[in-house]
Amino acid sequence: MSVAQTFAAAASVSFSCPSDFMIRLSEYLQSYGSSFSAAGGSVEARDSAGHWRIERRGAGLHVAVSAHDAAGRQRLCDTAAFLIDHIAPGLVDRLQWEGLGQEGVLPANMHEAQLVSVRRLSPHLLRLRLRLRCAGLAALMTGGMHFSLLLPPEGRAPVWPSLNAAGRTVWPAGADKLHRAVFTFVDFDPQDHSFTFDLFEHKGGPATHWAQTARAGAQVVIAGPGGGEMPDLAADGSTTLVMAGDETALPAIRHILRNAPPDQRGFVLVETGDPADRLIADLPAGVTLHWLDRAQDEHLAHHLPHLPLPDARAPFQLWIAGEQGMIRAARKLFLEEAALPKTCCYLAGYWTAPK
Repeated sequence: MSVAQTFAAAASVSFSCPSDFMIRLSEYLQSYGSSFSAAGGSVEARDSAGHWRIERRGAGLHVAVSAHDAAGRQRLCDTAAFLIDHIAPGLVDRLQWEGLGQEGVLPANMHEAQLVSVRRLSPHLLRLRLRLRCAGLAALMTGGMHFSLLLPPEGRAPVWPSLNAAGRTVWPAGADKLHRAVFTFVDFDPQDHSFTFDLFEHKGGPATHWAQTARAGAQVVIAGPGGGEMPDLAADGSTTLVMAGDETALPAIRHILRNAPPDQRGFVLVETGDPADRLIADLPAGVTLHWLDRAQDEHLAHHLPHLPLPDARAPFQLWIAGEQGMIRAARKLFLEEAALPKTCCYLAGYWTAPK
């Protein structure tokens, strides 16, 4: 009987930790609806990649990470480092990780890739195919539906992230700062070591400009998978699924509907600016789909109060993604005013409207 390999890492800092660090960490995670547990001077969380734990030891901290693969381990280490740096800026620089990769190499959760093709799906949606430069596709096929596309500044030779001597991911800064855009996997081709994703064209957006102008063979780096878990749906479809989003959320909405139970029931509301961009198939029979036309002054924000949520005693999952301002309104409406359980709500800002 084979035993699954565990990829672990640990780090400690022996001083300089604020006395209320754990309280502030718990409050921060709670404010974003994150699933975690806190007890006995420690905070920990699990996701599809594995498990991280931050605990108080004397005046300092100890961090332990355990994951199913090297990519997940690096992502969880970066998550822990981000949280520590957010709560106590500068403290993370004292952490010395043990168990991570070699200094100067690309982190394990990042992969070099090249552009294979770009084709138009609709007036404002493109489908792109990227091929990995090494056999790392399997690491992308589990652990979340999203990934980050890393693009160098136009006209500059790319400088990619790398590990420093302490095991932390170092991001290029200044003139070499990378643009990071989050997308949803569409499908994978293991034999070709490639995958596809869809891009909604935002006028003036760096990723849009790259997709419109890059030629086959263009080099990029992708980071992931990173987040975007499937909603917690009962296998028999008894969990009501209520979803809302705009064109940027369409790939994730399609992914969730395609992987939902056959008997899934629910309601989906999507805002588009062009009816030709309304690309949704594989709709379960029990799910109702309604479109809003932005050209007719129909906007998601106006319809959020009328989403058909089930009785509070019935199991449900609320999933909303799109423009940041709309998501702020959704958080106020559903989390603050309606006091819906955060464990039942996924509310994500995918882009920010220009001021």
